[in-house]
Amino acid sequence: MAINDISLTSGMRANLTSLQSTVTLLNRTQQRLSSGKAVNSALDNPVNFFAAQSLNARASDLSGYKDGMANAVSTIQAADKGITGLTTLLGAAKAIASSVEGLAANTAYTGVEINASGIASGDTIIIDGKTLTAGATTANTSATAGTFQVGGTLTDAQVAANIAAAYGSAAGTSGKTSATGVSGSTVTFSNSAADLTDMSVTGTAKTTDGTVTASTIAASSDRGSLVSQYNSIMDQINTMADDSSFQGVNLLKATTLTVQFGGSSTLGITTATGTHYTDLGLAKITTQWDGATDTGATQMTAIDTALGTLRSKSQTLSNNLAIINARQDWSTNMVNNLQTGADGLTLADSNQEGANMLMLQTRQSLGTTALSLSSQAAQSVLRLFQ
Repeated sequence: MAINDISLTSGMRANLTSLQSTVTLLNRTQQRLSSGKAVNSALDNPVNFFAAQSLNARASDLSGYKDGMANAVSTIQAADKGITGLTTLLGAAKAIASSVEGLAANTAYTGVEINASGIASGDTIIIDGKTLTAGATTANTSATAGTFQVGGTLTDAQVAANIAAAYGSAAGTSGKTSATGVSGSTVTFSNSAADLTDMSVTGTAKTTDGTVTASTIAASSDRGSLVSQYNSIMDQINTMADDSSFQGVNLLKATTLTVQFGGSSTLGITTATGTHYTDLGLAKITTQWDGATDTGATQMTAIDTALGTLRSKSQTLSNNLAIINARQDWSTNMVNNLQTGADGLTLADSNQEGANMLMLQTRQSLGTTALSLSSQAAQSVLRLFQ
């Protein structure tokens, strides 16, 4: 329909225009109340709309980086739990190594084992004609008859060493003296106390003076059992180190984890070496711990070094974790700040828009009434035809 097809009075046209304007404002106010935003599109306010979009985009990017940081935290925590487990295993291995000394040798030998704890001052031991007299003097160091020190000053192992030195054989284990030699060697106990006993292959205890003929002494299984336990722990160290991963990333292996903080800001968490027992400077027991004089001192020293390495790795991971936590807090605060800024540019004041709605509804009612009144002049023409 053409604009000029219907003619309105000036009053009606003015009222109509005002009513149309009121409806437009009413529609805008309703949209603001329903969406909660004063700027819903670039047509409302181009400057504020695009500025808010930019702020929200950056907030969204930072939120995405926070997900990566959360994964990095979980990866570090998995590695830390692995280090805790490895520390426990190393403690168990050290306890095993410390218990080696004092155990009988793994290999069988020919001779007689004597319980040295019963030897007292004045006792005499004759081994193949070599007379050894117990006394509170200096230790015997030659392969001849002499006096050796006993009692609280020397340990059983040192007594064993003195007897072995006089006899010309290897020293025995702690608590026992091994008088080793060829088959047929004899050991004579003279003037001894009742608790000076021989521990032969049959386990018969000699509680009186007399002569014992050397025989084959069976090997002990204690050292072999400890070796097996120690080597098993080495295998468990490797297994635990391999299992301490999160989403395929294992910081207990030689690897690098790159954490994105936003833009070009990153953190590289690098572990140059792994934590298998060989990486920690440890080794399985092969031919060691067989002899009566073998100890676990070498292993205990190596384990102490390995524990120091794990503590250093744990400290490095802790420092990296502190950095990531700080960046997480910063990112959270920054996202909140960006979103607050964007909302300040686009959000509507619900109180103001509610008041506007009431006023516009009133204006709409008044406009409708005014339009009705302005049409009465035209309606009066109808009375001429009545």
